[in-house]
Amino acid sequence: MNGISGEPGRDLLAQEREFARRSPYYGHLGLEVAALGDGTSTVVLHVSEALLQRHGHVHGGAIASLADAAASAALRSVVGLDTRIATVELSLSYLEIVERGDVFGYGRVLRCGRTIAVANVEIRDPAERLLAVGRATFAILGGRNGG
Repeated sequence: MNGISGEPGRDLLAQEREFARRSPYYGHLGLEVAALGDGTSTVVLHVSEALLQRHGHVHGGAIASLADAAASAALRSVVGLDTRIATVELSLSYLEIVERGDVFGYGRVLRCGRTIAVANVEIRDPAERLLAVGRATFAILGGRNGG
């Protein structure tokens, strides 16, 4: 399993997808883990009417949640699915308005130490237009996730 903790014999991406499927928050937002491995991830935000703000654009909070999901998924591919992590800082620069359709978050771990990790995130549309860029810092808490 590439040295990653988790259930033996189960694919890392399948385990991460199961985690996302069981998360009410991911389900409410329409987040789907599309790719995962070696410190990188791709997470898709399927935009629904519920995510639009009053001017008809995707709410910035939904984009921030996508960024956090992509960065944390990338980190879990490094530290293992059983390691508890917590976002301690998330910085995001919005570059374009997002109106409809799928939006993709691409996470990449920059550095992973014993207790702190940093990941970059790019948010893009299906045409690869850069919509937002960000960076997330995580505390690595160790131990085992509660399920």
